[in-house]
Amino acid sequence: GLLDADSVMLSKIGVASVLSGRSIYLARSRQGASPPPKIHVSSCRRQDPSKNISKLSKSLLGARFNSTLATTSATAASQAASTASNTATTTDPIAAAMSSIEGIAPVTAMGPDNFVASFLSMVHLATDVPWWLELSAAAFLVRLALLPFLIAQVKNAAIMEMLAPHIQRLTIAIDTAKKQNRVAEALFHTEGLNTLYKGHNVSILRNFQLSLLNIPLLFAFSNAIRVLVSYPQTLQDGGVGWLTNLTVADPYHIIPVVLVVLHLANIWMNRRIYKTKFSRWFMWLGIAFAIPLGALGYYAPAAYACYWIPSALFSLLMNALFLTRGFRRLCGIPTAPLDMDSEDLKWKQTKSRQESLQKEQPQ
Repeated sequence: GLLDADSVMLSKIGVASVLSGRSIYLARSRQGASPPPKIHVSSCRRQDPSKNISKLSKSLLGARFNSTLATTSATAASQAASTASNTATTTDPIAAAMSSIEGIAPVTAMGPDNFVASFLSMVHLATDVPWWLELSAAAFLVRLALLPFLIAQVKNAAIMEMLAPHIQRLTIAIDTAKKQNRVAEALFHTEGLNTLYKGHNVSILRNFQLSLLNIPLLFAFSNAIRVLVSYPQTLQDGGVGWLTNLTVADPYHIIPVVLVVLHLANIWMNRRIYKTKFSRWFMWLGIAFAIPLGALGYYAPAAYACYWIPSALFSLLMNALFLTRGFRRLCGIPTAPLDMDSEDLKWKQTKSRQESLQKEQPQ
């Protein structure tokens, strides 16, 4: 297509040249000028105009092809650079938005820990709150959101504590029946134990629901703080008091002492609130955990303490409130023991039914 267009263009140029030359010759003939020199036929045969046109067309075609190739290469390079920048922006939107802002961690929104870090960075950008206050407020709000689960757990533990004598009786009866190979009696007492749990809406697993919710959140926020600490320009000026730089450990080693004291105080209060058969095991397990907790507070950056200490203080406050009768009554937690006479009457009725079933069984 390019060759045909160039050939037509050059043909038009040649025709115009011939016509202009003929007009000049006629004008000179009329004025009596000497005619132009004659051109030998042999020289015309040697110079083939079609060859000259072909050469010129090829040169023009080559120049246009090189220009088109250079333009295509430049366009492809610009498209590749634009695609790479779009990919980077899509993969790392928070980094693209915050890379030019001082004091904000350019973290990604991929993964739960980085998502929490991105959210904390955006809140810091919007409110300009110091980092120590933002992390403390995050810990307080997380524990406040888990407060209904904490109340349900304490209520479940209180009811199970009051039902402990009856649960113990049925458990002993079930074990005795199994040892004496009395299957019907064991099934009867097992059904009575399940009815007791359902009647008072209690469950053993409900005593651990808060831990199952709090531990993943604690790890998510701890990993988010790790992501923030990996960018020193983010937390190095967000401290308070002697903790001016939150990316380094406490130089005076006050944080590990505070963490261990708060941890042991919470364990002591939990032992008074949860008086179940598992509470003693959890108490010793918590005491053993105080040693690695102190080591973490000794070596970890101070930013972790801005989340851990407020969380422990909130737990200590709630445990102190749960030990008061007025707050337990406000939360619907039973403060008086259950009617033991009615429960004993139910136990006697159950025992008489069990004895009647044994008499009806064939020897």
